[in-house]
Amino acid sequence: MPGSSAGFFARLFRKRGAASGEAVTSAREATETDPSAGPNVASAGKPQPGAPAGLHAAATPAEFPSGEAGERAGAPPAASGGAPGNVTVVALEPHAGLATLCAALEYRLDGHNLQVRGAGPGLMRAAFDGMLTDADVLVLLAPATAATTGTFQEKLDWLVANDSAGLVDRTVFVVNYGADDDGGGALELPASLARPVVVLPFDGALSLPAQQQRAPRRAARHALDQLVAEVATIRAGR
Repeated sequence: MPGSSAGFFARLFRKRGAASGEAVTSAREATETDPSAGPNVASAGKPQPGAPAGLHAAATPAEFPSGEAGERAGAPPAASGGAPGNVTVVALEPHAGLATLCAALEYRLDGHNLQVRGAGPGLMRAAFDGMLTDADVLVLLAPATAATTGTFQEKLDWLVANDSAGLVDRTVFVVNYGADDDGGGALELPASLARPVVVLPFDGALSLPAQQQRAPRRAARHALDQLVAEVATIRAGR
């Protein structure tokens, strides 16, 4: 081959090699600057055919419908449940175990969107304190004495006579044997009483919560579960 032709092809190959090297260097620099860029990713952020999974570019807010981008970005969920309902526990006698029952109810009603509050002793005092006005459920708590349980129907009649007739169908009676100093006796319940009556048996874990660090026994737990079921049924019917 003549020397002039050989020199021409040598120069041609050197130019092509230099151009190819510059293209490879530019592609490597672009990849190092933007890791999402690469031979398999198109300029629009979507993979070319044959690209391996996981190379999709992150979608931009402009690709979502109006308002959807904020939700996908981690917007806080809407509050649920609304305003909590009120369970008013009224002690019919001064030492009926009000604080203990309220604590037990509050623990078991967790998640029901209900708040428990104690009142009394006596319906009149609870009414004066405004505890009956917005009550969703009324729990009347009494010691296990015939003198108190025999007046249950009178308590319902009192509600009707004092502008609280709507509470009659939302009332549950609780008889607390843990508050009976005489060791229990025969109860007197009016034959015409239509409202539920829950009997809470004596349990050291409930009558002495500061000294007993154990869970209530089976009978007490069953009675509390029955009370919670009555409260939830009344609440659901509102």
